[in-house]
Order: sequence, then C-alpha cells, then structure tokens
Amino acid sequence: MDAELRLVADRYRTLQWFFLAAFLGQSSLLVMLDSGGRVGVGGGVLIVLFCGILHWYAGRAMVWLLRALRKSPTAIAICACLMPVPAVNLAVMAVASSQAATALRKAGIRVGIFGVSDQKVLAHRNLNLCRQCGYDLTGNVSGRCPECGVPGSRADSATTGR
Repeated sequence: MDAELRLVADRYRTLQWFFLAAFLGQSSLLVMLDSGGRVGVGGGVLIVLFCGILHWYAGRAMVWLLRALRKSPTAIAICACLMPVPAVNLAVMAVASSQAATALRKAGIRVGIFGVSDQKVLAHRNLNLCRQCGYDLTGNVSGRCPECGVPGSRADSATTGR
C-alpha cells in the first residue's frame, strides 16, 4: 500500500508540472498565432516543436499515473490517443490529476497544488514519523515533535490510545 501511494504521489507531482508546462506552451502558441506573424517562422517552429515534445512527455506521465492508479488498459489507451489534441489534452490531464488527488485524499493525505512530497506520504503511513516534517518520533513521550513542534504526534497517539 505504501509503495502504491508513493508511486501515485510521485507521478501526480510529475503530471502537475507537465500540465503547467503544457498550459503555458499552448498559451504561447495562441499568442503567437494571434500576433499576426510577428514572431516569425523560426519562432513559430520552435514553439510548435516545444509543444510537440512537451505533449509527448506529458502523455507518458499521464499514462504512468493512470497505470499507478490501476485504470483499465482501454481507458489508458483512449486517454493516450487524446493527448496530441490541443486543449483536449489539458482536460485529460486535469481528470487524471483529480483522480490521483482523490486517491491520495482517501488515504488521508493532504494534497497541495503540486501534489504531496514523498516524505509526507511516508510520514502518514508510518506511525513513528511526524506527520508534519517526517522526524522519527520513536520513544518520544512529550506529545510534541522536537523538530517542528507539532503537538499530538501520531507516535504519541498510538502509544496512549488517543
């Protein structure tokens, strides 16, 4: 279970960065098309090339995430086929990202805009680690993490039955 959550968290983070880059790439392409040719042929070719490479890598990241979420091969293939279509690929990535965030939240892990760190996934799953900073709390009886000061550590809760 821990390995699966870590894999989902890692691939979710990767896809979020690709989503941001794809959004910026597609926006720059729209600006270039709207500029009436002032960017030039060379600039336009570079932007289109950049977007193409970016979409290929984003598609791979999305497939990896869907595989980590254990989606059906048919659903993965359909999503992969939609990745080259501008604007549609952003919607596909958004849906895959929301499914990953939902899976992480169901496990009780707080998810930020760009996901959750590996350390926080491990801290959530390990009762001897602080949920805030990941500090090892084995033997801690104070009820506070000595590293970050968060009260009510999980190690304390587990030993006292709270």
